[in-house]
Amino acid sequence: DFIHANQGGSKEQIFWEFLKLLFAKIEDEQHEGRPRFAIRNSDERNTKPGQKEVKDRVEQLFREVCERKEFRPLFLDTAQGTLFNPNVVAFVVAQLEKYDFLHSSVDVKGVAYETIVGPTLEGTRGEFFTPRNVVKMTVKMLDPEPGHRILDPACGTGGFLVVAFNYISEKLRQKARKSWENPGKPKLQEEKALNAEIHKASRSIFGLDFNSNLVKTAQMNMVMNNDGRGGLFALNSLWKPAHWPVREAQELIELGTMDIVMANPPFGTKIKVEGQELLEQFDLAHAWTKKGNKWIMEGTLRAAMPPEVLFIERCVQFLKPGIGKLGIVVPDSILGNPDYEYIRYWILANCQVLASVDLPVETFLPRTGTQTSVLILRRKSEQEKLAESLSGDAVEGDI
Repeated sequence: DFIHANQGGSKEQIFWEFLKLLFAKIEDEQHEGRPRFAIRNSDERNTKPGQKEVKDRVEQLFREVCERKEFRPLFLDTAQGTLFNPNVVAFVVAQLEKYDFLHSSVDVKGVAYETIVGPTLEGTRGEFFTPRNVVKMTVKMLDPEPGHRILDPACGTGGFLVVAFNYISEKLRQKARKSWENPGKPKLQEEKALNAEIHKASRSIFGLDFNSNLVKTAQMNMVMNNDGRGGLFALNSLWKPAHWPVREAQELIELGTMDIVMANPPFGTKIKVEGQELLEQFDLAHAWTKKGNKWIMEGTLRAAMPPEVLFIERCVQFLKPGIGKLGIVVPDSILGNPDYEYIRYWILANCQVLASVDLPVETFLPRTGTQTSVLILRRKSEQEKLAESLSGDAVEGDI
């Protein structure tokens, strides 16, 4: 409200400038010594020269953020300074300096961050951020372990990744606590050893999204949850992985290498995915015909596909055969529409359905009234699929 009143600008523009200040605040917390993200005297809060000094210090902090290897790709096209006036910067610093972001409760930070992010950014391309209770349920059902390779190929602001990261961190903390001299309060060395384990586990968590701005917010979300490394990339996960523009993403995120995939992909009748080169990667982008109880894939490609259908197949492709598990939000049309029977056939042929959770119609209101479910699947191995086809137990019926 203060920024709107004293500087103006669009809601989204203000958010991106505010995000720079958040990055600067976290950068400052990682250094010992005299805080730079602070109001040091009344002049800095109330006089123009003092406010200018505050802005200069904050801009120096942000330059240090941009120089970090893990953040460099995010800020390549960003002005190194902030567009906020010195009096606005001084006001924001005064409001935020009293909080310790790195050590405050994860849930509190998550709610605060999503309260700012949600109304500002969502809904432009079919993205609707997943409510935290749905995310927590999905993560608990998938039960990730430290060292598991985890991916969200439509990560948005990183809700699934943050909750999964904190779930794993808590497992590591409970395990470490058993060896501490005082289980209630670790020594400095014990805390350092635990943090090293947590950071090691974080290197197995990855996110993709084709909206580069959302990837910045996801990165901030992860940083606020004490994890400042890379693993998040701005690219379209439906493209052929060999054509991804980021070499590091090609090396880290290969098909068939993930233990757990979680996603709430964009869906909606207005958005369609087109292009032969992209569609030919997917069985579900082909025409299918029914023969008896079986569906047979034809050679003909469809002209366009809804993204949620392609995301189901891409998510399964990312999983390790035989053991990889998927939690995905899907519109109920996938589970009940007669035109989509071939999709259900494909899912049952390629996956074991561990659970299907019907979400209440209010889940995504007021943004969309689409009825949705969470599917929990395990990718079958090639041997399982072969054994089923030989035994005649090939897929019948519906999910």
